[in-house]
Amino acid sequence: MSTIDILGYSWQKAESILRSAGINYHIALTKPTRNFFQLEEKALYVIRQEKMDDGSLQLVLAARLRKEVS
Repeated sequence: MSTIDILGYSWQKAESILRSAGINYHIALTKPTRNFFQLEEKALYVIRQEKMDDGSLQLVLAARLRKEVS
């Protein structure tokens, strides 16, 4: 199995790539410790990936910051 680099991809695109390649994955979500900036909860993207011994990927997803106009 070749290595797939999906770091920085939107979760929607990354999941599509992983499914088409037949790669198993596990996801974890992370959030900032402070809530100063609003988040786009449905706009997730991959911020960390690690290949596990069984060939699956461990992924960490984060929500994108909302665009604010001041």
